Amino acid sequence: MKWNIDFEIAAAVIDLIFIYFFFSKKHLPTRKNRYFVFSLIIVTFVTVLDILSSYMDSNWHNYPMAVLHLINVLFFVSSAMLMLSVFLYLLALSNRQDMIKKPVFILLCVPFLMSMFLGVASPFTGFLYRFDPVEGYVHGPAFLMEFLLSSFYLLMSAVFVIVYRKMMSILQFRSVVFFLIAVASGVALQAFLFRWTLLANAVTSIAIVVVYLSLQNPDMYIDKETDLFNLDAFNEIVSEYATDQTRYDLINLNISNFRITQSVYGTERANEALRRAVTYIQTMYDRAYIFRISSDNFVLLDLYRSDFDDTAKVIRDRFREPWRVDNNDIIFSVYSTYVPYEYVGKELKSTLKNLEYIRHKLTRTETELVINEEISRSIERDTAVERALEKAIDNKSVQIYFQPIFHTREAKGQTAEILARLFDEEVGFVSPTEFVVKAEENGTVVELGRQIFEKVCIFLHENDIEQYGIEKVSINLSVYQCMREMMAEEFMETAAKYEVPMTRFLFEIVETATTEKDFFVRKNMDKLIAAGAEFILDDYGIGYSNIVNVFSLPFRFVKMDKSLVWTYFESDSDVLPDVIETFRNQKVAIIAQGVESKAMARRLQMMGCDAMQGFYFAKPVPAKDFIRLMKEKNIEGGFGI
Repeated sequence: MKWNIDFEIAAAVIDLIFIYFFFSKKHLPTRKNRYFVFSLIIVTFVTVLDILSSYMDSNWHNYPMAVLHLINVLFFVSSAMLMLSVFLYLLALSNRQDMIKKPVFILLCVPFLMSMFLGVASPFTGFLYRFDPVEGYVHGPAFLMEFLLSSFYLLMSAVFVIVYRKMMSILQFRSVVFFLIAVASGVALQAFLFRWTLLANAVTSIAIVVVYLSLQNPDMYIDKETDLFNLDAFNEIVSEYATDQTRYDLINLNISNFRITQSVYGTERANEALRRAVTYIQTMYDRAYIFRISSDNFVLLDLYRSDFDDTAKVIRDRFREPWRVDNNDIIFSVYSTYVPYEYVGKELKSTLKNLEYIRHKLTRTETELVINEEISRSIERDTAVERALEKAIDNKSVQIYFQPIFHTREAKGQTAEILARLFDEEVGFVSPTEFVVKAEENGTVVELGRQIFEKVCIFLHENDIEQYGIEKVSINLSVYQCMREMMAEEFMETAAKYEVPMTRFLFEIVETATTEKDFFVRKNMDKLIAAGAEFILDDYGIGYSNIVNVFSLPFRFVKMDKSLVWTYFESDSDVLPDVIETFRNQKVAIIAQGVESKAMARRLQMMGCDAMQGFYFAKPVPAKDFIRLMKEKNIEGGFGI
């Protein structure tokens, strides 16, 4: 026999094993998967044909010439198809499958068509091979051209991988690079060094198996507890549908008491009940793809746009009944939200944001909800605010405003609160209640706090505010900032950089901090206080903490929330005077917020408030106007009650 086929036989066996495992498991119906499994099948077909043709060509006199030509033509045609299928897979992997619809793709198919022509025409022309009456199978004059045409797709694949590498993950990029190097090496070795040892298809098979293990293993997209598709699978299919503009609806299911169920009945029983519930949903909606997005959150992706009322009724009626596990009746509380295609989001990021918004802000309001235009506008606003916040943080364009705090004993504004303001060209003015909450949700509040503190330090470094009566500035801190181990050190380093003493700062934290047990909250407070700063408990009276918690932390001031102040002036409640007296007895100074009239200011002063803040004294102003304001109020006597 002319050729050594040992490597090819081993490769064919390996390919068949992986084809079996791929189809024996649930896999995503994505274009990337279709191209991959097509490549896997084609490489197996090519390898088997290579073995058959090598054996039959070596014993050519034992077979009819028509059969020999058929096997050889199929081999060359399928070899050309293999390289094209690999190229198509890499296009899908780099999210450039849109190239298939462009006219340039026709040009990219020319080498494939040439290879097909050479293969089909060879029985008549001898381009790739011929059968000599004496020697038997002989390579034709265009045999090396076949390798070059196949190499064209390797070259184009390498170009696309390099150009669009940012569209891939690191693992995808490395796996594809390994694949291309391995295939190119196999082709070169067989073409120039080992002409009688079949290596090219064997190496290609091994390379595809490596891609299978690293990128295409169906287990990577399956949730182990429920056998549903997981979040990675959802990301894959939604990304493709967004590119293809495929229309689909989503049904979001949130099992609100799943974690409680785990703690009450145990993890194993809760998971078993969940598996039974999921099996029921899959049985009822076998045409929908079901994804487990998180431990208690599921999404049905419906291409057939089923009637939500019917779906909701089926789910509602069944989930009212318990799931019986080990003689325990486990009942799940399910919130379902129907998201029509119009409000799904036209790209993966927006789809995930919409689902996140639904999960965190809407699922607790109604057990069944249909996303409509009004809710969609809320989602769009939420997304726009997040986009504006990210842009402002990237550009360091969040502004600082100042609002003076009037101290009653000195009869002037000795302190100023720093307030963050965000203006966006597209969104316009964004309320702090919107962007600060969003910053806490997406984790950017730490960087936001750093930038605000640095801007304040720069302002204090460039302006001598003491000459206008301002001794300290107060800065709001998020609890998330306080829970960071190195927050105090970072602030002290920034202040030192701009030569601003820490004695200039008051730090305000809300009542939730008084219930926070994190060690670093108290540790950061102690470090900043030791450096000369002081703390204010902000917004006292909105219902989070109690007085015992307040007294356990080193607060210099307590700010009465404006709702507590307004309630006193709008009703006969005596809560405010009692609270003020309690704090004064503990030597804690009181700041009243929301002061809007002279009468309110005088009454609060008589009640013993040490300081007051509100529109009556001054509205928040930009840094550039603050000096002028304090000159007017403190130096020229603009305050007064």
